[in-house]
Amino acid sequence: MNAILAITFIPLFIVFIFTPYLTRKTESFGVSIPEEIYVSTELKQLRKQYAITTTIVSMIVFLIFFFSPTSMMEEKKVGIFLPTVIIGYIIIEFFIYLYFHRTMKLKKQTANWTNEKTEKILIHTKFRNQQLRYSHKWFIIPFIISIVTITLSYFWYDQFPDQLPINFDFLGEATNFISKSYLSILALPLSQFLLTGLFFAINVLIGNVKQQISAENPNKSLQQNVVFRKRWSSYMIISSILLTIWLSMAQFILLIPEGQLLFTIASITIQGLLLLGVIYLAFSTGQGGSRVKFPDERNEQVIDRDNDKYWKLGQFYVNKNDPALFLEKRFGIGWTINLGKPLSWIIIFITLLVVFGLILLTR
Repeated sequence: MNAILAITFIPLFIVFIFTPYLTRKTESFGVSIPEEIYVSTELKQLRKQYAITTTIVSMIVFLIFFFSPTSMMEEKKVGIFLPTVIIGYIIIEFFIYLYFHRTMKLKKQTANWTNEKTEKILIHTKFRNQQLRYSHKWFIIPFIISIVTITLSYFWYDQFPDQLPINFDFLGEATNFISKSYLSILALPLSQFLLTGLFFAINVLIGNVKQQISAENPNKSLQQNVVFRKRWSSYMIISSILLTIWLSMAQFILLIPEGQLLFTIASITIQGLLLLGVIYLAFSTGQGGSRVKFPDERNEQVIDRDNDKYWKLGQFYVNKNDPALFLEKRFGIGWTINLGKPLSWIIIFITLLVVFGLILLTR
């Protein structure tokens, strides 16, 4: 189990280590820069230092997972130990990032990177007319699976045992049980609906998030951004389907001969596919599609408008005058939210309710 835990979190370690190499070339450690500066020897060395530091911390956490005596701990202690180590790792990584973010800001202040360059903001008026995501109709599949699961659970109620498994470890082994009732029987199917709804919302977001076109390389960055959105849209659809199938298997595991073995194999397979998918997308696509190859037509006389003042610590975007609710992260893969808009806090609150609802339904 310790080995499985350690290996499971390797994708997390890999993404943290290589994040500076996956961001847009017009941004470095949360600071906006000219694209040609990204490939300078100085910044290459800075990214290398970050990767080495993060690798050392990741190896320490890996060893903690690998050699920790979780098999000798009580279930509740394991439930506290694992999140504590993960949260601790994320906090340490954030402070490492802050050191390099501050270093990057000081370099920018003392350099003359933007001298004799014109700052511009480019907007493609027909950007939304392109196919930026795959059809929402794909989510009909996980919704149908959920409905079928609910229907079969209702009609097969008497066949379920008095104690139902509602929580599983990485190997698909049941770790928590609850007494049978119609509410407990429907807990997992209801979580399927919530999970599918969450993925559906992300797919909506992918198509509506703020466009970000490089002033230095507009045609290339536009094509890259379209590919970026479509690839992540496909990942959300596939993830929704796979996780819904997995939860359906968890629902009927006790009604199938040799069900535990099949469920264990399915758990490892599905988790492995999802983790490999994240790594593949991160390294093949990059943030905003920055790693997708298109013809380079860079104009070194212009640069994106400097809006560093709206990025607190290079991570948190706060701009009440920007109508956009969602935009790309500056450090990492994916999107973030404009904390300067009141609606953003409502969305965060609703999202947290959905997440806690999923946790309660599967406890």
